[in-house]
Amino acid sequence: MTEEMDCEDNSEIETADTFIKVEAAGPETFKSDPDNIILVPNALDPETMVLHHLAFDAESKTLAVFKYARKVRSEEGSKSSIKGPVGKIEIWGTSPLYRLKQSIFLPGEFSSNEGLAWYKGRLFSCGIHGHIVEYDIEAEKIKKWTPVPGGIKWCLAIDQATGRIAVGSEDGFVIIMQIYDYEIELEKILDRQEDRVLCISWSPDGKKLVTGSPNAVRIWDVKSGQAVDRITIGKVVAKDDTIVWCTAFLDDSTFATGDSKGRVCIWDAKMGVCSETHETKLQQVQCLATAKNKIYCAGVGKQIQVLLKGKEEFSNKWVVGATRTIHTHDVRALAAITDSELVSGGVDSYLVVSRAPPITVNVIPPYRSSDVQISSQKRLFMIRYISSTAVLHLPEDSFSANMLLRFNTSSPITTIGLSEDGNWCALSTVKNAKMFALNCFSSNAKASAELVLLPSSEYKSFKRIQFSQTPGNMAAVFTQKNKIRILTLSYEFKAVTETHVVNLEQVLPTFCTINLMAFTDNRLIVSDFEGNVAFSSQKNDFSKSQDWTLLPKHTHEVTALTVNPENRNKVILIYADGQISEFAMEGFSYKILKSKEESKEESSRCAPGSSLTTVCCHNSSDGLFMSVDGGKLIGFNYFNMLLQKQDKGNALYPSVIETNFGKFLVNMAQFANGDICIVRASHERLLEKLPPMPVAKSYGTHLL
Repeated sequence: MTEEMDCEDNSEIETADTFIKVEAAGPETFKSDPDNIILVPNALDPETMVLHHLAFDAESKTLAVFKYARKVRSEEGSKSSIKGPVGKIEIWGTSPLYRLKQSIFLPGEFSSNEGLAWYKGRLFSCGIHGHIVEYDIEAEKIKKWTPVPGGIKWCLAIDQATGRIAVGSEDGFVIIMQIYDYEIELEKILDRQEDRVLCISWSPDGKKLVTGSPNAVRIWDVKSGQAVDRITIGKVVAKDDTIVWCTAFLDDSTFATGDSKGRVCIWDAKMGVCSETHETKLQQVQCLATAKNKIYCAGVGKQIQVLLKGKEEFSNKWVVGATRTIHTHDVRALAAITDSELVSGGVDSYLVVSRAPPITVNVIPPYRSSDVQISSQKRLFMIRYISSTAVLHLPEDSFSANMLLRFNTSSPITTIGLSEDGNWCALSTVKNAKMFALNCFSSNAKASAELVLLPSSEYKSFKRIQFSQTPGNMAAVFTQKNKIRILTLSYEFKAVTETHVVNLEQVLPTFCTINLMAFTDNRLIVSDFEGNVAFSSQKNDFSKSQDWTLLPKHTHEVTALTVNPENRNKVILIYADGQISEFAMEGFSYKILKSKEESKEESSRCAPGSSLTTVCCHNSSDGLFMSVDGGKLIGFNYFNMLLQKQDKGNALYPSVIETNFGKFLVNMAQFANGDICIVRASHERLLEKLPPMPVAKSYGTHLL
């Protein structure tokens, strides 16, 4: 029997019975064991979003990732889901380690993205909506869109030297736009061709364009606006079109194309002839990435083929090199970060970083630690999906977690929050935000949630929310206008009151967008994406600049922080480069527990090349449990780290101990009775939702 309660904005609340199974993993930590470690193996049932496009900005070392779900499925037992497709752009930092910085959910009209490119820190895209869209990265939303003639847009490329955008359209037009500081203006439209333009690229000198279409490649002179060469692509089978899916310039006079017959062709742009043709193991080549003396190609098929430039003494030709099989399904996007580092993604939803030589692979799953919030006092879990969230409870005398509530929405959920005492939860979509008072343990045995009105329209949506820990009567909300709003919560009266508004531009002028927030004894700790960390000097005082204290600025942002449960005056910070620091708010003492050099080898055990994103203190063993999103769990002995700082030659107390809980760990917390709870996502369930694996292609053949 399922109870439903209608809420505004077409959302609803459902209650249900058993949802997942929980397994005990046994005591496995440091020498002084906690009471138990509880492994929640399949709590997070991820929804698949195909990774379609990658764009790398070499100047800021930032990677933009576009993901797309054609249709969001309904969870088991749930009635509602988003009508139509959902698009999302993720912004990743790549140096010194990979970490997710921001996410931009795209509304239905602009959920399509057929081209993605950077220009001087600004991100642009095009799609079937027919516009060029620019994004506000800090605000995590669309900044502006500019209509472009020519109907549906299939591809986009930017000349980095001049700031010109070239867009290919369904109607056969190539449109060139000029980027200015505050707008984009039409510069010229090249001569119309008879077929749609599916791919486009600029020559390094900005004088030529190359476009790909069904059965043809065209070389354009940008100044005259005319095609100087139209090259017909040979058909392998009569009446079967050969579609040129991708193109990339290698130098001013040479470019490469990939087509629907699994071939990579090297072209002489001056002569307009094909100089080399290489068969690959792919059914179709749909994406290319170039590095020094390398061409990476991928498409229909789970392999990534590498072409290498031969030495001059051996005729200077391209040769087919090694094949990387690091995905389970089709690969849709490639980006060369350095000459030896490649990022790829596709249908299997995983972002994969591969390096050679030596060959190392870092697989980044499609779920984040922020997808699961944990109430340590009430043993509750709040899990975020694309269009719904679920609240689960893990009884102390059972290893079966029960699904108590599900909140369904009609737009993508961007942020969720759950209080430590389990009395409050909140969620924000791209359209609005809601807060609920939970009643999960009433005598009626039916869990319920009561919608609580937020103070004003300023809470239409928010980017971050953090509840206080002890007592759980406060919350900090980071809203769209770069303000932190402090709320006082009354569970007895089911009321929320705004008590302080922290204007970051006035109080903390050196701060940019807030990254993380945490409460300790009614003091607020905040960090941003530029390495700044600040905390309120006095309890319950937030509004004035003198009420805040800044820590020494680090070169990289904080990716995880936690309050020491034994001494709530102390906060442990983990930075993107692996440095682990501790500061005490009383007395303002700051110490480095592990430098980035010392932590490099140890943190790489979680997932090579990724930043630590989850940290949990264990008060009975002086331990720090840490992991990255989707990585393995490692344990740092806090006491031994301090000991080694005093005597670096002491090898009797190892500071890092690996555990055997496998990969795909998402979040962790310590319950009130001392249990450590570890939430792990289900890799098997993700594979079950994917389409069948592609048919292997024999070398030298074509699958029709």
